[in-house]
Amino acid sequence: MKPDRDTIKVLVVDEDPEMRMFLSTVLSSGGFLPVITENGEESLRRAAEEKPAIIILDVMMSGRVNFQLYHSFRQDKKFRDIPVIMLSALSRDTVFHFQKYQSPDFGNRVPEPDAYIEKPPEADELLDMVNRLVAVT
Repeated sequence: MKPDRDTIKVLVVDEDPEMRMFLSTVLSSGGFLPVITENGEESLRRAAEEKPAIIILDVMMSGRVNFQLYHSFRQDKKFRDIPVIMLSALSRDTVFHFQKYQSPDFGNRVPEPDAYIEKPPEADELLDMVNRLVAVT
């Protein structure tokens, strides 16, 4: 039996306060329970406590492309099966090209995220993606 929609937790990791507010509002309006964090350490702790159904992760943290947190989620057996939507102001191709240059294991040993959305996300696109990924889990 699927949980009630308003109990489905979505972990949001973004250091931009305006984007956190936007994502929280969109997710709440879609009937989800957003769990908002602004950095990697906090998000790992909250993920362990809250056990989200899905993670929305800003890949551009502190002005640089940062996949360390994504790798942490994918390598930890507690989190590896949680779908991840990656957000970035950069195009998917640019981010993934850079990441493959930095870490040749990306896409092989470390799988690509379940979805990628460029910022700013359209509310409907984001909710459609969350709904699709939650339905699979």
